[in-house]
Amino acid sequence: MRRRRLLATAALAATAGCSTSRTPTATPTPFDYRGRFETTLAFRDVEPTRLVVDGGVVRLAYGVDDATEEQVRETVRAVANAYAITVGYGWEVDRLRATVTVEGDPVVRYRVETEWAERFNRGGTAGEFGEKIAATVERVAPEG
Repeated sequence: MRRRRLLATAALAATAGCSTSRTPTATPTPFDYRGRFETTLAFRDVEPTRLVVDGGVVRLAYGVDDATEEQVRETVRAVANAYAITVGYGWEVDRLRATVTVEGDPVVRYRVETEWAERFNRGGTAGEFGEKIAATVERVAPEG
């Protein structure tokens, strides 16, 4: 558990307030929050394999090349940051449920509550935000 907490906390702390210099490839409309989220993910080199908004739950799946702690940590940080940014635009959803995959197989699941993102956006610390997310991280046992 401590390992998972460190994974997400360190990742979030490293990029809090960071921005990218890349130019968006598409400009979403002001009310296209799903599109804004997807574009923000693309800026952070996260390519969704599944992105569905079901009621108040955003369900995201994305792949990584391998399940090294560093790569998973970086993507958790990037996704949480992108989610907080999009919530800051006014996206009215309850939570994000994310699944990290390797070659299509789930390896890690976690969630980000909108309340945590809003608190972070109002000046909460990256450490606090990361700790809450880290507490939700669970490794998925391989099938078979």
